[in-house]
Amino acid sequence: MKGFKLVLTAIMMSISAYATIPVRILAGDSITPVEGATVISDRGLILGISDSSGAIYIDEKKDFPLTICCVGFEPVTIVNKTDTILLDPATYELTEITVNANERPIMKVLSYVREYCSGATQTDTMQLYAEYMVLNYYPVNEKKVKGYKSLDARFRSLAERRIARFTNSSGKDSIALPRKYDHVSYLSYYPLLVKFPNNPITEPESIRQGAQNDSIMGKFSLVELHKKTDNIYSVLYDRLGDHENHKWSPNLWKMFGLTTDLDKFQEALVYSNPSDSIHSIHDFIYCSGNMHGITKGKMFKMLLGSKNLELNCYAELYPVDIQYLTVEEYKEERTKKDELDMDFFIEPKNLHPLPPAIQRMIKRANDESKTNQNI
Repeated sequence: MKGFKLVLTAIMMSISAYATIPVRILAGDSITPVEGATVISDRGLILGISDSSGAIYIDEKKDFPLTICCVGFEPVTIVNKTDTILLDPATYELTEITVNANERPIMKVLSYVREYCSGATQTDTMQLYAEYMVLNYYPVNEKKVKGYKSLDARFRSLAERRIARFTNSSGKDSIALPRKYDHVSYLSYYPLLVKFPNNPITEPESIRQGAQNDSIMGKFSLVELHKKTDNIYSVLYDRLGDHENHKWSPNLWKMFGLTTDLDKFQEALVYSNPSDSIHSIHDFIYCSGNMHGITKGKMFKMLLGSKNLELNCYAELYPVDIQYLTVEEYKEERTKKDELDMDFFIEPKNLHPLPPAIQRMIKRANDESKTNQNI
């Protein structure tokens, strides 16, 4: 605990050396604070996540323009310095989904995932942008199905694309295209941050009676926040609500030398069709998740070159296609796993625009890749 405090103090001292200012993020239609918004700087770094008052501290000289991503709101890029940012409610179209559920007890879900991750020491920063096409299989309505393997509910990546950026204390900046097991890929946490909700969600009684939101308290703080607007229904899950002081260091990670002290860990689901009180998988639009913590330990030092690292991650998952399989079709696919791999990505219609900094990073990576091929 002492080591964590020292690292946190060092980080806060380094932050205070700059001209940091508070910026409040508010819902434009109600002027209420927006908690859980992910803020990305002009350099493509995740600056953090807005707190319960909608506030986040940023460097007024280096971080603008800012890009704000938050569940249920349109992403926005703010060019000029300001102390208040208003977000507009989002509108979505349902993704076209293939449905054939006649006596087919297993659901096959294809999704598009992308993530942004930043790791910062006192001297260096690492950024990772990645895209994935992922596949899961679930039993319909959680019914037991003979022959179904529960491990198939985990993400299986069919296609992957990564871009990394490194900046050191002297200002040297470089771009790379890391492979799956390169050290910077250990910044990736998307399987923990997003999921496909394979079961319907029923609104709390208060919302069914006309309330716009309802919260569920955990052991120490809020664990669920349900919201309903004219366009969407959303559920925010705070994974730290049952942990004292809103902090958690997963024991499983410690066993592998990947100690991480988390103080932000949220996941949100967005559905259309708000006129109904039950929201099914076919109303599901996307899931987002974010996480902030301090990593430490010998394994991180070996993998990432630093024993202590401030970590910020944000990920989005969009369903692309849902199909229903017979047990025989499912078993046949399991025996031909290698044939399911893809060399392309399917982008859903509701996909949020990329932050300008990430667009520049992708363009630079593509340009440098072409240059190297021509040498």
